[in-house]
Amino acid sequence: SDTKRLEPLTYDLEAWNGYKSMDDILEHKVSTKHWGPSDLDAVPYREHEIFARVTGCDLLTVPFDPSKDKQCIQYMLDRDNWKELRPLPMEFDQRTIKFEIEFKPVAGTTTMLSTIIKVPQKLFPFEAFSEVAAFEADRIMNINRVPPTTVLWLPIEDVKSALQLHGSKMSAVEEFLKESEVSTFSEWVEKDFINYTRKMKWQQMDEATNKVSAPISMQLRIADCGHLLDTALAIPYKTHNTSWHRYFDLIKQRDEKGRPIFMKEKFIGTIVHISEVATFDMIIGNDDRSPNKNNFVVGACTEHGGCADVPVHNQLKHPGPPTFVHLDQGMAFYGTPKRSALHVSLRDEDADPSFCVFRTGLLNRLRELGALFTDEEPAIDDGRIGVNGNVDDKRLKTLFHKLMSERLPPIVKNYVDSHTLRSCSKRLLKILNLYRRCSEHAEIA
Repeated sequence: SDTKRLEPLTYDLEAWNGYKSMDDILEHKVSTKHWGPSDLDAVPYREHEIFARVTGCDLLTVPFDPSKDKQCIQYMLDRDNWKELRPLPMEFDQRTIKFEIEFKPVAGTTTMLSTIIKVPQKLFPFEAFSEVAAFEADRIMNINRVPPTTVLWLPIEDVKSALQLHGSKMSAVEEFLKESEVSTFSEWVEKDFINYTRKMKWQQMDEATNKVSAPISMQLRIADCGHLLDTALAIPYKTHNTSWHRYFDLIKQRDEKGRPIFMKEKFIGTIVHISEVATFDMIIGNDDRSPNKNNFVVGACTEHGGCADVPVHNQLKHPGPPTFVHLDQGMAFYGTPKRSALHVSLRDEDADPSFCVFRTGLLNRLRELGALFTDEEPAIDDGRIGVNGNVDDKRLKTLFHKLMSERLPPIVKNYVDSHTLRSCSKRLLKILNLYRRCSEHAEIA
């Protein structure tokens, strides 16, 4: 296919002021008082370096190194490395069933590895499958900000044992227990996960353990992670208010010099991040993220932020400038995100676009992934098909669709199927068309 690179134009934030990347912006714009340690000779960091080399699981470096994913995932899946499976408490704003696996220490280190387990449950049947598919999409788009994530067949008897040990200690929200018509945390897990997956016929005999097991997602838990609005990278935000969408409007929202209104602000890097994650979410159909929900940062927790009270995993601080990590994509692949800052611009193609801030590297990769294939023919990329996002011809698949189909585990493909990936492809092509509309607009070009 045609792999001609897109030229950085005035609406490409990273080209302004000579910034090389989003992390380069953060390095220049975030005060060093919010940076993590620069001297990594301390014992915990030297031990982490050994740990990461042995396991492939780096708890400190974001973006992630895709070349290490396979090693890390194999380490996480090896039950000989596990120490304990524990349930995580129910919270009002986190009502999904979650577990944590704590791992045995690696010889010669004190670095602690743990993983977050999400399960198919009655109210959120595809949460675990979405997490795995979102990880694969992140790697295909070369974003590399979702921690290593995989499918695991978890023995039901292991879940029951964990509930016997810890279930009575788990906090639960009374309102949610009533909705499930149960009285305790353990009954909730038993009914909404164990019984539900059996009813859906998702449980099967796992060859590796010879035990009846259910499919779940397992994701690497990284160090020093907090919510965006609890960190130095926060942007001005009001709950249930879309005023933050204005930062992406380069036609109506500019200063007296014609620059984007946020150019003089310290949170430029956050705008680039939100642009990237909004693009990512639009393609994968995730409508469950905003500046105050499911938006995460490694490093830069402020004294007054909620993350300041959370024990730091391993007591390791993210080194150097803070940066962004993409977590909690469990509501992805459901449909077109209607609350996204991108939605209006993609829906109203005859109106002036109100979202025109993009990352050149991501756009270049999306252009490659938008190339169209048939099962018999090579890529089609002559500019005719991708302009209006038309992939209605069932013979045609984007490269994104093709790569996702090749990488997704069978149990995940039962949910993220060809129809779903076709919808993702349509949104991908519409984003490329939006880029063209922005670049051709007289007020911007």
